[in-house]
Amino acid sequence: MAAKSIKILLLEDDTAHAEAIMRELKDTRYKVRVAGTLREYYESVAADPPDIALLDMALPDGGAKAHDVAVLGRIAALRSQ
Repeated sequence: MAAKSIKILLLEDDTAHAEAIMRELKDTRYKVRVAGTLREYYESVAADPPDIALLDMALPDGGAKAHDVAVLGRIAALRSQ
């Protein structure tokens, strides 16, 4: 039986950084999605909760620092449904 993919949601507004991270993970069993804003991130979490979230600490629409606990709480709540 094939191993289950681990879903990673990357919150990163810098395209070069996001591409570098995705390049490092492309040959692994990780399935990486990228959100460039907090809004996109929340929408992606609601649509398909990730197993792991990687959060940028400085974003144009607000830093993840102010939201990380709430975001992780949303993920946990959605995964338990």
